[in-house]
Amino acid sequence: MAQTHRQPTRCAAFTALAAFGASFLRTAGAYSAFATVLGTILGFIAGAYIPVGSLPGPVASTINALPFAQGAMLLRRPFTHDTLDAVTGGNATTAESLRTFYGIDLYVGSAMVPVWLAVAVLAAVAVGFTALSAGRIRALLR
Repeated sequence: MAQTHRQPTRCAAFTALAAFGASFLRTAGAYSAFATVLGTILGFIAGAYIPVGSLPGPVASTINALPFAQGAMLLRRPFTHDTLDAVTGGNATTAESLRTFYGIDLYVGSAMVPVWLAVAVLAAVAVGFTALSAGRIRALLR
């Protein structure tokens, strides 16, 4: 599938973010608690538990501006590409409404978040948090 090249960026970004968070923890139990709480919070922020379209407009725009929602958007697109037309019967208005409601297309205010921007943001998160994690880990090892 043509869209799978975006997934390594998403994985690298969230791996770097998790490594940065883990660099502050000392025990496996602390990491387990951290991962549970963070995973739950990010699930809500990414729209995995509650569709972004069911939230008030300003809240949805704020969530859509975060890299977590953008990563979820990149994941949703390949999964819904073929089935969306089948569900909507080819009705473009209905398809657009579902794409917005479920976070397949993200909007910050009235501006749609393009795929290239989501990939660029995730790449920046990956590079930035990798550097921060490496710096923290290097300081801990000294």
